[in-house]
Amino acid sequence: MLVERVKTAVILLSRQHLRPSLNEEWVRKLLLAVKHVKHEGWILNSSVGSPNWEIITAAAAINAVSLKLFLPVSNTGDFEEAKHATSHNFALVNRPVEFDAVLPKGRISNRAEHWQQRDQVVLESSDILIPVSVRPNGTMSELLYSAKKSDKQVTDEFEAEYDGSSTKLSYTIGRSSLSDGIKKIGNNFVFHWTRASNCPWPKEKRIDFYEDVLKSNEFPRTAFRTLKRILNEKLIIASAKNMPGKTPTVSFSGLTPIDIIKLMKWRARYCQMTFEPFGIGIEKDTALSMGIGKVQYYDAKSRKNSLSHPNWLRQSVGKITDWRNENEFRYKGNFDLKNVPTDKLIAVCFHQNEATKLESETGIKAVSYCD
Repeated sequence: MLVERVKTAVILLSRQHLRPSLNEEWVRKLLLAVKHVKHEGWILNSSVGSPNWEIITAAAAINAVSLKLFLPVSNTGDFEEAKHATSHNFALVNRPVEFDAVLPKGRISNRAEHWQQRDQVVLESSDILIPVSVRPNGTMSELLYSAKKSDKQVTDEFEAEYDGSSTKLSYTIGRSSLSDGIKKIGNNFVFHWTRASNCPWPKEKRIDFYEDVLKSNEFPRTAFRTLKRILNEKLIIASAKNMPGKTPTVSFSGLTPIDIIKLMKWRARYCQMTFEPFGIGIEKDTALSMGIGKVQYYDAKSRKNSLSHPNWLRQSVGKITDWRNENEFRYKGNFDLKNVPTDKLIAVCFHQNEATKLESETGIKAVSYCD
């Protein structure tokens, strides 16, 4: 007796902007497409590594859809590690998921080319193509066109118009509109400023990040929500990014909330602000007593080794940007806010309603830039 082979499907989704939510048509259509695949009993081919594939994989995992994941890896030795990391990040442990390695072929010189090869492999391995949001004249569009020419089955009932626009995040903080509370904060605090996260928070599983995206009517990792998480968990997680010797540290600034405004800038390259008007301040004397140290700046032409501070407390003045303007302080490792008396803390938000809510939930005094 012949057993009919289970069909495989792929959902086509071009790269979208970095802060999606359920408020967007393509997100809603994606969820409908995933549920359609489950209803038909198909296996969904997908991948990881880029947001457009990961949100598909997360939606499938959340809805218990049968999955086959194509993992772009440099060599077979990396494949087992990639399988383990993917299973952990998307809650696929003990789930019947098939994995396939996509190894570089030919003269692939960078990750972008490797990912394009991955896209082609996933589409060629699928019986049914389900376009959701495909950028015209893009790589995914070309692959879809080639698949149609080869008589692949295409289900287009879940298509949403591609919108490649991205909104530049900006704040207008005029000195005339500053609240009395923000004006009263002097230079007797050091502040850890935060911003929206375009990806999972530190130590957060990718499945948890995408699940929030898929059920929220606004992007769930705003600067305000990031600050709330810090205060609720009473922990600021260190980062080694751009730190000397790759030492994980937490950064603070000794500038007042008013003086820091001029440093809040949009970084188009990273699609994010340097930081936003949301932060937690610690009285400077308390901060210094707990091991938060002032950064020592040096000119790149001088002898760095002659400085008295440890390596993680040193910073070049910079060639283009003068980093001395940040008046930076650092703490080595994660900083535990549980050890700081509440009356030595102050939170800063953009709007008064945010500050009121934060103070009510955390018991920490909170002020806003604007009333």
